[in-house]
Amino acid sequence: MNKVIVIDSAKREVYEAHTETYKDIYALLGESVSCFACPVQFNDSDSLFVDDEGLYNPFEAGYMFPDWEYPVCGNGVISGSDDEGETADVRMSVQEVRDSILWVDKARCEAWRNHVLGSGGGFRVYTF
Repeated sequence: MNKVIVIDSAKREVYEAHTETYKDIYALLGESVSCFACPVQFNDSDSLFVDDEGLYNPFEAGYMFPDWEYPVCGNGVISGSDDEGETADVRMSVQEVRDSILWVDKARCEAWRNHVLGSGGGFRVYTF
């Protein structure tokens, strides 16, 4: 069982949870999630899992971290990893995430989604 940190963008909550298999990550990300991605690896080998189709699936809000150019729409799960790339206990603390997360409301997430999808889906630098 691995300790993870859950980012619930609709409730603007960050909390600790536990996972046993990848299926638990799906459940923590949300019921409409059918594919997740790991687009961010933090300096301490913790990784952020997000809905890979987050711009297409329903969401209530999103979040960013300092120096990010655009928000993640929906929820997130931060997990640790070991030397072989397998999931492990998260190294960051819940408080570290709470102190650095920037909440993004639904309207701003929708503006980002419309910008990306309206441009043919290609990611360009977009100051948010």
